[in-house]
Amino acid sequence: LKTEVVHFFVEETEIYSGDVRLKVTLIDGGGNALWTGITNGASVRFGRSFSAENYEQTLSDSLVEAVRNLMQMSSFRRALAGDA
Repeated sequence: LKTEVVHFFVEETEIYSGDVRLKVTLIDGGGNALWTGITNGASVRFGRSFSAENYEQTLSDSLVEAVRNLMQMSSFRRALAGDA
C-alpha cells in the first residue's frame, strides 16, 4: 500500500478544523498498481488556543477518518480481495 499525502492541514479560528487528503495506491507483489484513489478525512474540535495537543489531535482524527473512508470504498475492498 503506497500513500501520498496530498493535503494535511489544520486551521484554528474559534475551533480547530482539520483536513487530510491521501492518494492511495494498492500494489501487488510484482509492483503493479491494482487500485488508485483519493480518500479524505476531516475533523472539528474545540480547545485552548495555540495548543500543540489540539493541532495534533485534529490531524490525527482527520487521518483516522480518511482511513475509515478508504476502508468503506467498495472498489478498494474489491481490489484488496483480488476481485478488481
